[in-house]
Amino acid sequence: MFNSGILGINSRNLQYIKKFNPKKVTRLADNKQKTKNFLKERGIPVPQTYGIISNRSQLYDFDFAKMPSKNFVVKPNKGSKGKGIYIVKYIDELKNQLKNSGENIVSKKNNFLKSFLGFDLKSKFDYHYKTGGEIISDDVLRRYLVDILDGRYSITFGQDKILVEEKLNPGINFRKYCRHGLADIRVIVFNLIPVAAMIRVPTAESGGKANIAQGGVGLGVEVGSGKVKSMYFKKEIFTKSFPGEYADIYNKKVPFWNDILMYSSEIQYFVNLGYLALDWVVTDDGPKLLEINARAGLEVQSASVLKLRNRLEKISDIHVNDPQKGVEISKSIFNSSKNNLINMSKILYLSQKGNLIFEGIQDNFVKITIMVDIKKEKNYISKKLYNKIDSYKSGDVILDIPENEIRLKNLIFEVNDKMEENEIILGQGSISEFYIKPIHKIETDINIVSSSNIDDEEIETLHIIDQNIAKISRKLNFTKILTPTNYLDELDNFVTWNGNYNPKFSYNFLDENTINSLETELLGMKDKYFSNNFGLKSNFSELFNEKIDELLDRLYLIKAYKLQKYGYILEYNEKLFGNFDKKLVEQSKEKIFMEPVQDMNLLGEKLTFSQVKKIIKKYLYDKGISGVKINTSMGLSRMAVIKGKYPEIRISSYSSFREKELLATLAHEIDVHLIRFLNGKKTGWEILKSGTGYYIKDEEGFAVYNSFNYLPEGYEKKAIYQKYYLSFISGYYGFSRLVDIIRGIQYRSLEGAFKTALRLKKGIQNTGFVDRGAVYTKDKIYLDGYMKVDERIKNGGNFDEFKFGKIKIEDIDKVL
Repeated sequence: MFNSGILGINSRNLQYIKKFNPKKVTRLADNKQKTKNFLKERGIPVPQTYGIISNRSQLYDFDFAKMPSKNFVVKPNKGSKGKGIYIVKYIDELKNQLKNSGENIVSKKNNFLKSFLGFDLKSKFDYHYKTGGEIISDDVLRRYLVDILDGRYSITFGQDKILVEEKLNPGINFRKYCRHGLADIRVIVFNLIPVAAMIRVPTAESGGKANIAQGGVGLGVEVGSGKVKSMYFKKEIFTKSFPGEYADIYNKKVPFWNDILMYSSEIQYFVNLGYLALDWVVTDDGPKLLEINARAGLEVQSASVLKLRNRLEKISDIHVNDPQKGVEISKSIFNSSKNNLINMSKILYLSQKGNLIFEGIQDNFVKITIMVDIKKEKNYISKKLYNKIDSYKSGDVILDIPENEIRLKNLIFEVNDKMEENEIILGQGSISEFYIKPIHKIETDINIVSSSNIDDEEIETLHIIDQNIAKISRKLNFTKILTPTNYLDELDNFVTWNGNYNPKFSYNFLDENTINSLETELLGMKDKYFSNNFGLKSNFSELFNEKIDELLDRLYLIKAYKLQKYGYILEYNEKLFGNFDKKLVEQSKEKIFMEPVQDMNLLGEKLTFSQVKKIIKKYLYDKGISGVKINTSMGLSRMAVIKGKYPEIRISSYSSFREKELLATLAHEIDVHLIRFLNGKKTGWEILKSGTGYYIKDEEGFAVYNSFNYLPEGYEKKAIYQKYYLSFISGYYGFSRLVDIIRGIQYRSLEGAFKTALRLKKGIQNTGFVDRGAVYTKDKIYLDGYMKVDERIKNGGNFDEFKFGKIKIEDIDKVL
């Protein structure tokens, strides 16, 4: 049979809805309130519910004038196709409205309603509202809503409920789509892979509704890039440019696109509907879900100019069990910018640092500067560097750019006498498959290591050790290794059982061969370089010896978690993060349970996401920091600095900040974590960039101390005391009971408390098991570190000595 690739209604119903959307799960999707509660507990952002009206009596008692906002939305719980939805504004100055409009809004229906409903609405409420451009009285609004209760708009045609919800306002970067009403974004997800998307834009002709059939505009969004690529209006398609008022929308990227994709895939994961449509609105605080639809329409094919059936068939055989993987696949295969020869993930700058490695000779490399010149056809090398290569007779010479994860072999060079000693220039032939960024990667080095602390003869050897330690450290990343692979499954189970469930987590631990190999390598370095035979004696070299000890402790802790040996887990937690201080435990309990709750209003007004982003940008600018991206995330932290190849600040898309609270957080994350990282990077020493041995307590202590300086007088942040106390008791309770305690202390949602408990139970597979070793105690270091830094400052220390790299207090005298 001929297959055009277009998905028709019959094919959709038989091959996708009937096959992949079981009736039991579809019933959840058809019930908006159940769906909303179900997803909200799992961390999906949804509009706030102001009330639920189940019958006529409740409709009579409900006072619409006392909503948290004058603007609100009423809708049927089981409605379909956008019918029965009213966007309402309460009018509190009716006389002025009448005077300005000249309209007679006195209701003539009250007598009818009294006989029809059995009570006199007007005698109780005498309010007026505006909806759909019409000013109506309270009794008329309630008459409209009686139709919802009677099931007029219900997908099942039975009795229904009325939902009263927050009215979503478009964010500043989404308003361009909302000139005539609130636009929404529809995303189609299949097999956890977002496959198609469009923006439904209201027009004057559609009456301000985002309905393409009634005259609205459909904007096709390329799923992989999030850019608007096509337009469908009155059965006409535009793909190169858009007409009239829509011209400025072409090729624009939808704000929060990565979050929308990830949330959409996660929702499908949770609700288990194989073929699913989701409708989103973008606010200043990020995307919010309007509803999910188990019977998605097919207009997206026209708006996006695509053949949906072909797409669905293309990915139907791909095995996907994780939303993140589904999003990665979508962004890879449904992205036109990927269809070129340039590898966008491999970036070369006009200048960067690297190594010239002589393969086969252990520890033999030269640190060099690698320049890129797009005008030159050939590669060039300095004469002194060429002589070094020429003296090397066997094996490959490799150009290694570790920060960009690039290795180039078998390059041909021409000698240039005018070049600097350790410099290479790459020309067109070697750079053709890379993305070239027109900025200089090289930053001015700062030499902060005192000559009295390092022997010139040790420098070359210490750089070799430094590189090797950095590579091993990246392999022992706790954040990566101790993140459960079945996180969403267990979150779903936990919420389903209303918290009466102890998760059983799975982890992708290092295999035994890797553990043994890393142990051998670390012990080998320790024996080779720090035994009496080799004789590294300088103060600075002691930092590397201690860092190896820390890496061994990290390795042994990972091994203990892999084997679930609770005694060893406790032992190595104590080695890395320290023992508990009974006085601090008692002090923490007193702060939590005896002192009054802090007045959050002292921290100022709540900020929108766009306000948060603007403040961060200005903060970075004022500090003279450039080139740091600001992205959203769905991680456990409200804000985190990612200090990888390209530093970035990630803000949790469902967190909120108050003004002074945000400034304190920036003082924590930027003034300490980011600046210490950037300064350490400038020294040319990996150990000062990523952290000396056991530095983490001092790092977080300095960050907390610095952040407290930005809090208002009379406000004390108790989070560090909560973390200390919860870390202490976490070994005495199973996961479910621990969540109850967290909720009592921090007043968090079920999903929020789940995340906090996971921080305390990282690496533990059966979280119901009670043992002092069934813990991850890193959270205790915030209070420990704060006390240590506070004492240092009181004894004459100053901020400047902390800022030149990621070191602990005891290391200062071994460096400066």
